[in-house]
Amino acid sequence: MDKNKIITTQANRLGLTEVGFVRLPLPETLAATLHAAGEPSPFTPPDVTTRLDPSALLPGAQSVIVCLFPYRPASATAENAAEPPANLPEYARARDYHIIVQHYLTRLEARLRTHFPDADFFPFVDTSPLPDRALAYLAGLGFFGWNKALINDRYGTHTMIGGLVTTLALAPSEPLQKTCLQCGRCRRFCPGQALTPERFTWQRCKSYITQKKGDLTAAEAAIVTKNHYIFGCDVCQEVCPHNTAAEPTPLPEFQNDRITRITAEEISHYSNRTFQAAYDDRAWAWRGKKILLRNAALLAESSAHRNDDNH
Repeated sequence: MDKNKIITTQANRLGLTEVGFVRLPLPETLAATLHAAGEPSPFTPPDVTTRLDPSALLPGAQSVIVCLFPYRPASATAENAAEPPANLPEYARARDYHIIVQHYLTRLEARLRTHFPDADFFPFVDTSPLPDRALAYLAGLGFFGWNKALINDRYGTHTMIGGLVTTLALAPSEPLQKTCLQCGRCRRFCPGQALTPERFTWQRCKSYITQKKGDLTAAEAAIVTKNHYIFGCDVCQEVCPHNTAAEPTPLPEFQNDRITRITAEEISHYSNRTFQAAYDDRAWAWRGKKILLRNAALLAESSAHRNDDNH
């Protein structure tokens, strides 16, 4: 059995159905693509050279094993239709995906070491400098939508990306020669009108703004109030037709122990220390309680104004 087949089989046995491979070095054209995307958000390393050098994470690296981690359970539809509706994005309702993904990668690495005892591995999630979406594309796991999300044929846009940089020399997967339907719904419905044909203007993305510390401008505050999310935003995925028939996640960690909604009243009961202790394993808590209370206040004020206008 060849190396790629062994790796895919071991990943499948863990429940990971989407696995692909990238041979290093990364294509030189990728640097131009990242530069053309414009200024990276503050959550992305600014140095393109660092982002394109997996060997900086693992000397002697020859390949990257890329896996997708679908996070949307079948219950998400009912969560969104509840009254009041969920106000946390779907990716953040289960335990922190960094914890879940790292857990799977640790288990996968342990399995692969029994087959390849002389190989080295370095696990990564989206906290690494690597361009994870570009790696997933190169690994043949999806194509890009106008909303800049990776679209997988099986799970739509509802996936997280992780993988293992390795010293193994692996046969590369073929990228998919596909595009999204280009219906334009993500652009029309984006609360901040952050999506244009030329680029993604992250400064106008509601997901970014709700995680931004400090005071917001009037324009930023207005974007926060465009929908009910207290943290993050799912609109460009909610309206995407590629998600209409997407399969639910088979991974139990994303199906259980879910928090779909958090309120200012709940948050206010905690000190900063006890808040972090209570929600340390939740992706939506990583910026602290202060920004959540700020966002909640903006949403409450906007709701009050709408109610006044209706009387």
